[in-house]
Amino acid sequence: MSVCDGVPKLPLPRYLREHREEILHIFDDSSGPDYNPEGWRGYLHNNPVVAADLDTIIQKCPVKISRKDVCGFAHNARSGSYPDIRRLFLVCMIWGYNRDPNGLPNTERALSDPRAEEVLKRTASRISNGEIREAYDGFRLARCGPAFFTKFFYFVGKEWQIRPLPLVLDRHIAESLRALGEEEGWQSGPFAKVGRKGYVKRYSEGYVRYICSMDEWATELGCLSDNVEYFMYLKDKDRAHHSTKPKEVHMANRKKAREINDKWMSAAKPFCKAHNLEREFEIIGDMDWPPTWHLSKGGGGPRDYTERQFQYAVRGSLEAMFHIKGMTTRPADWWEEEKRWGDRFGDYLRTAEGQSWRKKHDPPWARGQAPPIPSRPSNITARLSIDVSDSQYAELGKLGGELGVTPEVLAKIWILGGLHHLR
Repeated sequence: MSVCDGVPKLPLPRYLREHREEILHIFDDSSGPDYNPEGWRGYLHNNPVVAADLDTIIQKCPVKISRKDVCGFAHNARSGSYPDIRRLFLVCMIWGYNRDPNGLPNTERALSDPRAEEVLKRTASRISNGEIREAYDGFRLARCGPAFFTKFFYFVGKEWQIRPLPLVLDRHIAESLRALGEEEGWQSGPFAKVGRKGYVKRYSEGYVRYICSMDEWATELGCLSDNVEYFMYLKDKDRAHHSTKPKEVHMANRKKAREINDKWMSAAKPFCKAHNLEREFEIIGDMDWPPTWHLSKGGGGPRDYTERQFQYAVRGSLEAMFHIKGMTTRPADWWEEEKRWGDRFGDYLRTAEGQSWRKKHDPPWARGQAPPIPSRPSNITARLSIDVSDSQYAELGKLGGELGVTPEVLAKIWILGGLHHLR
């Protein structure tokens, strides 16, 4: 039984098909990133065991660490011994972080976690047996989130030749998925959930759907799925490197929006704790940033989704919660309710992320603001009219909800996918 059984597939995106030759040869000139060996050595010297692992890595990879180098450590991890598995995890983190200063403290905390041996050994065993969803749900180490533990998954799966290959899913891949989704008419939501700071959040169902779709797309392209993953990673890095002025403004606005939001949330957290509203605060903290709201279209119109839209929605959620709880005081003297907060919260509830959040938590303060359920049209238009029954439309709605698309878009996907396979 495959982990992909029952997982809905999406047709091969046009952008990937157009870049097939580039994808096929994406590893031809790949040499691997460089890193700062002495920086890692200086940070990990207090842990003699990990420091010894680092010395072994530096001896073999004194300047750069390539995928091929990490694969060599993955081969050694076939022994099943914890030292070999631990060394593989360490080299995966160095390869992934390279010169990112966050890598040193995060890796040190993960390997100092008392659960490290149990989690890493169990994960390697599960991945080698194709138990990818179980490995994902069971991976819990301090300071090691999905963007980095999927790197460990990838190299274990690569060594054991697991299919579908458990690929890396970090913020660069999530951003590429978002860009593909905009072009194809589906969102990145089916694959990845991204937090307000741009980090990939835990979402095992989406991860499984991602690796299964990538496996399917790679088969059509005639390559391995990590070719596609690396291509998508490089494309997002290239987009970031060649940013235009509007992009720079967008990033500056997003940074400012996060700083302002941190100020409000920092004030709300102790206030909620003091009034026994900790659970309500946690529910609001679980709101996902809709991918469309990462864009800055400009113009000031009703669909001008700027970087601050989500922060306003979060504050609107807090205000709605305070109102339903009958609170007459607010977290700080400068906290004044604004109408746009409530409007943005209402907008959020109409997004796929907002509907998913509401369905998961059913917060009382969102019930009165629920978007109306659209009436069922007599047919679905996808270049042609298809008459369907109420039960059939409901089933399309259920499947479309899993993929983050409307029934109409889902019908279009199936029709175009079927035509493609008939060619």
